[in-house]
Amino acid sequence: MDIGPGFWWQVGMLVILGSAAYAGVSAAPWVPTLKKERDNLVTNGPWPEQGEVVELGCGDGRLLFALARRYPRLTLIGYEISILPYLVAQLTKLSSRKKYRLVQIRFKSLFSADLSGVKVVYTYLLPRSYPRLLRFIQANLATGGIFLLEGWPFEDRLYSHKIEIPGGLPWYQYNYSELSSTEPARSILF
Repeated sequence: MDIGPGFWWQVGMLVILGSAAYAGVSAAPWVPTLKKERDNLVTNGPWPEQGEVVELGCGDGRLLFALARRYPRLTLIGYEISILPYLVAQLTKLSSRKKYRLVQIRFKSLFSADLSGVKVVYTYLLPRSYPRLLRFIQANLATGGIFLLEGWPFEDRLYSHKIEIPGGLPWYQYNYSELSSTEPARSILF
């Protein structure tokens, strides 16, 4: 059997599409954050001047790179399991090594992220992944940490702050104390 370049192209496409399908089923498909949402969050989010910030499911890293430009002393770590956006993020990082020297893109499941000592964690996932996400955050968010969730709040948790974005999806801010309890809060959200 002669294996030519067409075969390897098909294998490559299968791997890329398979990783995208796995990412979509496990938490969310890759959907980039709109520029106005990204700019608003970079300006109005609870970002420390330095320390570690983690994005769970960073896609092509647009928000990480925007944060790196605004807060050059932050160590920014993104987790991504879909190959194509991961590679785009790595190429972006390589294009400006000095500017993005504190940005790390890890090809790993967001549910394997090391959150010890991290000041802010943020993500944009589908609500169907929230039960697993909440358990993961409760088990791993550092005491005093902040968790930001784009789109929809946790059903049974009270958030401390809502960042409204005109024409875009809101971000919900949770402090460690609001997520650390295993008991659901009485919802007053709707």
